[in-house]
Amino acid sequence: MVSTPSFFINQLVYPKVRTIDSINDCLTLQRDLLNIAERCNANGLELNLRKCKIVSYSRKKKRADSVKDLGVQFDKCLTFIDHIETITQSSFKTLGFIVRTCACFNNADAIKTLFQAFIRTKLEYCSLIWSTNYANQSISLEKVQRRCLKYYYHI
Repeated sequence: MVSTPSFFINQLVYPKVRTIDSINDCLTLQRDLLNIAERCNANGLELNLRKCKIVSYSRKKKRADSVKDLGVQFDKCLTFIDHIETITQSSFKTLGFIVRTCACFNNADAIKTLFQAFIRTKLEYCSLIWSTNYANQSISLEKVQRRCLKYYYHI
């Protein structure tokens, strides 16, 4: 069975999940990779090997520790700890910029609009994928929102 990979504007996602247990599995995987290369050549696409990653979700072998795909940081255990830390830090930096830049604003609606446009979008982007069940990760995300509310109510 030959799998058909999905093509996007700037990336290729090979959706087939399989285990490699025998020589036949290796040959099937190699055949699929050759089909991907042929489709890329036929469509005039060039693969950038420096940006290609192999992601293995397994306890046996270690590959890349984390991969960023469409703005979401996937780690090998799918805990999204790195992703949540990244968006928390980025949101705090953005909030600091808003506070410094808008120190003379008296209109609370303008601050609310800036929060919704620049911070809330970061916190909610792809949250259906990385939605956390860990209390400490939820707390770090809520800290950003609490700090925004403090600034909002001190205006």
